[in-house]
Formats: sequence, C-alpha cells, structure tokens
Amino acid sequence: MKKVIVLSATLSVALFATHGDNLIGAGTKSRAIAGAASSTYLGAESIFINPALLTKASKSEFSIGTTLFMPDVTAKNSNASGEVAKSKSDFEVIPYLGYVKSIDDKSSFGIGLFSVSGMGVDYSDEPVQKGLAGMKTHLVYAKLSTVYARSFGKLSLGGGVDISYGDLEMHMINQFDGSDLGSNGDSHIGAGYHLGANYEFNENIDFSLTYTSEVHMKYKGVFDFNFDGTKDDLTLTQPAEVGTAVAYSIDSLRLEADYKRIFWSKADGYKDFQWDDQNVISLGATWNYNEKWTFRGGYSYAKSPLHNKEYKDGVVEGFPFPSQQIAFFNLVGFPAITQTHYSVGASYKIDDAIQINAAYVYAPKATESFAGIEASNSQSSFSFGLDYRF
Repeated sequence: MKKVIVLSATLSVALFATHGDNLIGAGTKSRAIAGAASSTYLGAESIFINPALLTKASKSEFSIGTTLFMPDVTAKNSNASGEVAKSKSDFEVIPYLGYVKSIDDKSSFGIGLFSVSGMGVDYSDEPVQKGLAGMKTHLVYAKLSTVYARSFGKLSLGGGVDISYGDLEMHMINQFDGSDLGSNGDSHIGAGYHLGANYEFNENIDFSLTYTSEVHMKYKGVFDFNFDGTKDDLTLTQPAEVGTAVAYSIDSLRLEADYKRIFWSKADGYKDFQWDDQNVISLGATWNYNEKWTFRGGYSYAKSPLHNKEYKDGVVEGFPFPSQQIAFFNLVGFPAITQTHYSVGASYKIDDAIQINAAYVYAPKATESFAGIEASNSQSSFSFGLDYRF
C-alpha cells in the first residue's frame, strides 16, 4: 500500500453530535429539539441560530451551560491486520455562554461564545500492525458572536459579526522511519457574519430565513504532506450555510421544521477531500406543560457528506493525493458519518428569574467503508444549562 497520510480535526468536543463536523444546536434547549430552532426564540441560544429572534426578548437574559459528550468511534484497516481499534476520545466537556439585552420594544443586542464544529479521534496507543499510524489530533474551533436585531412590525431582522478561533494540532507516525509527520500545531483567528429574518404571519405561525458566511481558517506548519521534512500549511474553511424554517403553535404545543444546506463542497480543505454538500432536516416539538415545566423532543437527519463515496485521485494543499489516501483521511481521521439524531429535554422554572435546562441527544451507529478502510461512529451526550432573566 502506498504511503497513507492521515489527518483529523477535533474540537475539544471530539465528534460531538454533528452533521458533517457542525454541532447540532447552540445550547441545551436547542439541542433538546435537535437544532430545530430557527423560528423559535430560545434566549441567548438564538444569538447563534437566528439573531432576528432576539426581538422577542422581553427581558435581559444570561445563559450558561455545558455538554458532557460520549462518542463511540472505531476504525479498522483491512489492508493491515484488519483488527478493530477504538478511539480513546470518548469523553469531552463543552461549555457555552451568552447574554441578551432588550434595548427597547423593537430592538435587542446579544453576545455569545459557542462551540461551532470539530471532529477527531485518538489511536495513539494502537499497535502499528493495525495500520492506523498512531494518529492523534486536536482542533479547537469556536465563535464569539455579537448581534443586533430590530423589528419592523411583523418582520424582524438581525445580524451578527463572528470572530472565530481555531487551534489545530496533528500527530501521525511515518511508517517508514518512525518520525512524527505532525507538529505542535498552530492557531488562527478568522472573521465572518451571520444574518437572520423572522416573519410572524399571526400569533401561531413564524417563518424564518438564515444565512451564515464561510470563515477562512489557515493553520501554518501543521503537517508534512509530501514527506520532505517540512511541515506544510492546512486550510480548513468553515463552509457557508443557508436555511429556512417554519414554526406553528397551538395552545401549549409548538412544532417546528427546519431545513439547512451546508456547502462543504465549496469550502477550502473539505472540497479537497471530496466532501458533498449536506441537506439537513430537523423537526422539534416544545410542550409547555405548566408554569414550571417545559418538555422538548426532536429529530434530525442529513446524509453524511462521506456517505457511499467513490473517491477519486485528487490534490490537497498542492500535493497529489490518491483516492485511498483521501478515504483513509476521511474514514479513519475525520469520520463525519453520523446521519440521524434523536433528542429529548426539559426545562424547570424555579422562579420568574431562574430556569434550569437539560437535554439528551443520541446518534445511532453509522458505518462507512472504502477500499478496505472502515469506520463506525455512534454518539450520545447530556447537556445542562441555566438561564437567568432580569
């Protein structure tokens, strides 16, 4: 087998419940409805999902929370021993926070720090005969978003500036001389924006549109792609997204359906590794049981950008990559193969100021393979949060 180059990217959320490598939702409440929240105001979480919804804020609000994530990821290389190996990246803690201020009855301001995307594995302790090259990598990627929203009758518009921070580190053993092809990594700061609109047809129906720009990220000197002893750069542009949603309320029940398209095939880095665009469908239900309790549930589906791929020879960062190298990178190091997610959650209002939230998300096992390389991925996570309104 030819030299195989393996890369991966992992937000300290290592394979968090994702479509591609994008996180589902922005906090506990949105994760409880599988990310179907573009037309439903969820306090500070709406900063990132649809800033136009901030006009629904009647008070100022501070939200903080965390997710306990437990992935189960395995890989095997039938071109080597064919033995199954389990990634050691099996538990992560992911915090988030946000603040919304109601300026007047027509406008609001918000600022939030959210984990956005990431993916990765850790096979550093696996014996070389398994053919996984002792690969271990780490990517931290998050966004600091500042947004403003204003209503014009039934129409609300919002927009935000996003400052992104990424830190990428990759290590892989060269099977020929035992050297480390990676480095201690590099960090990069990028900038982008996101826009949202929401229209209230009546007191029962909301319709929304959203757009998120791509963010160019370039990590310098992180990996020796062509085995010449020099660490090369890697560009991973976060792709643009466009979405629409409709929500319907009847009595104490609110139902929402979201559609989003993620343009992986046009993003530098991802397109080199032949990722397909994704169509994401999310359905969510929120039931206000009484003045204290709110219950949520959701379902989300998107065909993996790596689903049933027939890889072709390509070029990555200017260097030739045969199809098997690209498949090895995607399936062993970057297994963005989960497709279906189920979620449940609840909120309990302690008083008029304080509310606690909880959510559980499960992604059943998905498996993909190409030319003797196979990866499996299942995921579960618990999220907890607190909202303080004043």
